[in-house]
Amino acid sequence: MASLTYQLLSEITSQQYTLYKFAIKLCPYCLTESAYCRKIWDWDLVKACYLHQCVLIKKCPNCHKGIQWSRPAVTRCRCGFDFRSGQVEIATSEQVNLSAYLSSLQKSLATVQVSQHQQKLQDASNDSFA
Repeated sequence: MASLTYQLLSEITSQQYTLYKFAIKLCPYCLTESAYCRKIWDWDLVKACYLHQCVLIKKCPNCHKGIQWSRPAVTRCRCGFDFRSGQVEIATSEQVNLSAYLSSLQKSLATVQVSQHQQKLQDASNDSFA
């Protein structure tokens, strides 16, 4: 995947950060609750799951290869290991706090984008009836 950039607002407006492109990161506990990859896991700065306070895993605990998008299932490695049964490392409070902050920022940005899109639709609708 090509390097995509996110322009983060608030205290980090002058910085650009890339998506983590070397392998997939994931939280085994989140996958147990609901088997899909969270967008926030792809941010390079995000090292931990703020919900479960654990470090995101980047390598399969069984075969020790980087987790790839191309695999049999969201929850399974190519070697057959089920990521939901993996052991996790406890994250530091700094990792958890940063992940929580970035997650709230991502949700705020999504809300702003939806509001802007709805306003454009409303403006277009008003223009078509004028």
